[in-house]
Amino acid sequence: SHNHNIYIGDSGQDVTVSSNVLTRSAVGNGVCQGDPIVSHGQQVGLVIENNLIDESTGAGDGCYGIQVNPGYPAAENLGGSVIRGNTIVNVGGNGIAVGACPDCVIENNKIVQMLPRNFYGITMPTENIQTGTDAADQHLTVRNNTIYIAGGTASSVGIQVGTYGSQHVVVSNLVYFGNGSVAGTSCFSTLGLAAERFTAFDYNLCFDAGSGGRYSRDYATLVQAGQAGFDRHGIARDPLFVRLPRAENHWSTALDPKSPTIGAGHPTLSIVPATPNIGQTKLQREFQDGFRSVANDAITT
Repeated sequence: SHNHNIYIGDSGQDVTVSSNVLTRSAVGNGVCQGDPIVSHGQQVGLVIENNLIDESTGAGDGCYGIQVNPGYPAAENLGGSVIRGNTIVNVGGNGIAVGACPDCVIENNKIVQMLPRNFYGITMPTENIQTGTDAADQHLTVRNNTIYIAGGTASSVGIQVGTYGSQHVVVSNLVYFGNGSVAGTSCFSTLGLAAERFTAFDYNLCFDAGSGGRYSRDYATLVQAGQAGFDRHGIARDPLFVRLPRAENHWSTALDPKSPTIGAGHPTLSIVPATPNIGQTKLQREFQDGFRSVANDAITT
């Protein structure tokens, strides 16, 4: 259909999408108009990992980075999907979006948005969910992701997990709004879900570099969120990037050795409990420029 770079549809088992460099998905009027990676239908054991998606040449609002959600009239179930280790740069309205995705895991991804626009880093629910027909969203895990939004508008959100289900886990994530953002942005949104609907929503970092953003749609500050049961061990401090993400540094979000994220992640639910940091962990990543392997997001000395 030429609507996506990679499309996983109908029914499948143990599909892995790994180590791809994807740009200019479904270009129309010179910009990306379709999701670079999308999956619908009945999928068991889907893994989307270590891909680089870069739509810096231009992206429309419908150019989501990765979308794992319903797309058909029949019942759909994408349960247990894993989305990890991806770098997603300058896509449209959404970095990673999931729905009908019980027991799914979104971890260790880096999402960078440099353009001033309405943008969601990670979202559940996404569109097209048929309540009572599609698999019910339950026990979604979102952990150790780094989201940098340089110029978010007042409706922009770093991580949204809400509306449906319970036993969700949102821990050890880093959300940073740059000084190009406007007042009213939110690091988090739960869309009516109380803290009791989460197994854990804690040890996250929310920082706004000057635009007057909110901790979440419901709570203006981290203190207010903590009083309601969210992020009682959370941090509202500058994470101390070595340098801000740019194309010339391969969108690096490497952190200073004095970063408050070090050792501040969830002590048992972080990806590496032995060293529970906040944000994306140290990985080797291959980038588009000749697939040169570079140390990505490491703590540097």
